[in-house]
Amino acid sequence: MCGKEFVSLNSLQRHQDLHSGYRPYKCIECGKSFSMNKSLTQHLKRHEGLKPYQCTLCDESCSTYFDFKCHKRLHNGEKPYKCDICGDQFTQLTDWRRHKKTHFEYKNFECNECHKKFASKTGVKNHLQTHFEKIKKHKCKVCNKKFSQNTQLYAHEKIHKDFKPYVCNICKKSFISRQNYTNHLNQHTGARPFVCDLCGKSYPAIVSLNRHKKINHKCDICSKLYSDPKELKVHKTTHEEFKLRQYACKLCDKAFKNQPALDKHQLTHLVERPFKCDLCPKSYINITVLAIHRRKHTGERPYKCKLCNKTYPQISSLTRHEAIVHNK
Repeated sequence: MCGKEFVSLNSLQRHQDLHSGYRPYKCIECGKSFSMNKSLTQHLKRHEGLKPYQCTLCDESCSTYFDFKCHKRLHNGEKPYKCDICGDQFTQLTDWRRHKKTHFEYKNFECNECHKKFASKTGVKNHLQTHFEKIKKHKCKVCNKKFSQNTQLYAHEKIHKDFKPYVCNICKKSFISRQNYTNHLNQHTGARPFVCDLCGKSYPAIVSLNRHKKINHKCDICSKLYSDPKELKVHKTTHEEFKLRQYACKLCDKAFKNQPALDKHQLTHLVERPFKCDLCPKSYINITVLAIHRRKHTGERPYKCKLCNKTYPQISSLTRHEAIVHNK
């Protein structure tokens, strides 16, 4: 069947059971069956919850010696299962078996670069990425291996999940990458090597510095940078004012947050307007609105901010300014 040789007839018969599917030993816990009693005994240990095999390189422990051997391959890179068709090697027997099946599937999708065939468009698309080393932008923080897709990196990083070689000698916390370990040590030592080039503030980690810049120096609308957070606040008001000007009434210059509110307001202009401006053709329903309008012609700005001395033609503009800029 497979050409494998054995030293005894008993070993050969046990092996042939694997090909025939004969599995007389059944687990009473989960129903899984095995060709050998030894395999069932090993399997039952998983249900007992005992994990006597402890890895010396990480915190992982295993129920059976077989599981322990498979786990150790994650650290030493051993791949004992080799495909006799394409030469690919695997750490786990289950992965090897799954791979072998792919050689017997209907494959109608061919790689234009090497003519290797795949069972799906997705398979050939993912394979094509391997031909272009320059697009491998996703780098593993632990072993520096690069991948063309983020999903490939995510799958790869699982092998390092329990392998955290960088251990803090102060609190014994462990980390996958040297960068995370260094950032953590800075919290113990008080070191703050990451300095903001805009205001001089320092932080123990680069992520903290980036978060600081985003909140205190960078406009989230146009990405413009400001060294003074107060200047950034003032700058943001220009976006607010622009947004308001989008829905401004052309008859009285009153501004609104959206088009429906503006439409409702404009209905008020359908009534009689006895108060006419002597400097332009516009007219208004009351003298107060007319007085506000005339300030556009005269340049009068009677409402002054007590905190920054900025002036406005009407009280509502001053109130909005104080709320946005000064948090009043």
